[in-house]
Amino acid sequence: MKDRGLIKWFGFMTPEHNSILKNWQLEEMYEDRILLSEEQIEEIEQNLNQSLSRKTPVNIRYYDGATHQYRILFCRVHACDYIQQSLRVCDLLRGGTQKIAMNDIVKVDLEEVTTDEAD
Repeated sequence: MKDRGLIKWFGFMTPEHNSILKNWQLEEMYEDRILLSEEQIEEIEQNLNQSLSRKTPVNIRYYDGATHQYRILFCRVHACDYIQQSLRVCDLLRGGTQKIAMNDIVKVDLEEVTTDEAD
């Protein structure tokens, strides 16, 4: 007699079982939030202020709560809202503006802009 393996159990699977299995697989890919030290927070604030004053592009690594994963955004900072603790940035790769919560940001890297000065 041949054993059909998992095939024999598919008749007992309901749509609810399938959605639970899919959600479980997605949750396995979730990343945990990183706790920052005081020095890291100060460095982020300094880089954001420098980017805002010089209007230079930055790479912002932030936690996306919708997907529970970290993302990197190449953007230019337009405004800092210290009351709502958020940034308004312009995505330089895809276009458009985006709002990012400051407590979701884990790293800000300034992009070095080089200018060739010809005499």
